[in-house]
Amino acid sequence: MYMHIKPMGIDPLFWDLLGMPENRRKSLSFRGLGAWTCRPVEFAYGGIEDGMDAAGTARRIVEWADQELEKARADLTTDRFLDRLRAAPEQVERGRLSSSLIMTLLAAGREEEAEQVCNEAIKRGASGGFYPAQGTFPMAALEHIRAVRAGRAKH
Repeated sequence: MYMHIKPMGIDPLFWDLLGMPENRRKSLSFRGLGAWTCRPVEFAYGGIEDGMDAAGTARRIVEWADQELEKARADLTTDRFLDRLRAAPEQVERGRLSSSLIMTLLAAGREEEAEQVCNEAIKRGASGGFYPAQGTFPMAALEHIRAVRAGRAKH
């Protein structure tokens, strides 16, 4: 079994950035399993003894999940999530987690860091796993950051 965690607020921002606000109406399970979502970070991996009793197996799964969630509570902050993302640089560089990193930084109001991640990804030729109209996800995110700044400069 795997336990994956991500901030719930990053997918709606991601969809807004990509012009897909209709995804906000999808079920919560879409955030974990759907396409065009920010990927979560693996927090725990484990197994349980499988048996022939489906109810007993289900109970053990829920017990394991409850125990792991309790252990993970200290990690349920934006900074700890960012630390976990950065602890998996190969997944960020290959794109699996780059959208999660960029969107979490933006959600936390850390535009300069998000811009730096975008520029590094663009320099490496990384797509972030998504190809919106703007070319790649890092290109779209960088365009968004610049548009937000330009909008603030007008006010």
